[in-house]
Amino acid sequence: MIIDDLPSLLSSKHPDLQTDLTHWIDEWKRSADNIEQLRFLVDKWLGNVWVNDANSVNALMQAWQSFKVQALDGVHSQTMNERLYAFGLFDAWDAATSEGRQKIMVKVLANA
Repeated sequence: MIIDDLPSLLSSKHPDLQTDLTHWIDEWKRSADNIEQLRFLVDKWLGNVWVNDANSVNALMQAWQSFKVQALDGVHSQTMNERLYAFGLFDAWDAATSEGRQKIMVKVLANA
């Protein structure tokens, strides 16, 4: 799973929540915030919304927990391409200048 898949796990009965979560993920991509802030942002969002569909919530929470373990906790064992893929940043990387690429490296904790 990649971060961009997360909103689609919400039931189609909640397009407003899908749009809202997509908005927050896209805002994170455009910001200077790193993946730790993404973790905080999504955890906070999940803690502040109500979805009246147990199956949708369970799928979403299960996917988010899996993503946190694989992509966030395991980030230091990933190549740069794996990080760009997991966080949906390939297009930003391809369009970035050298300075922009440095910022993306900081964002995905690849600047060590």
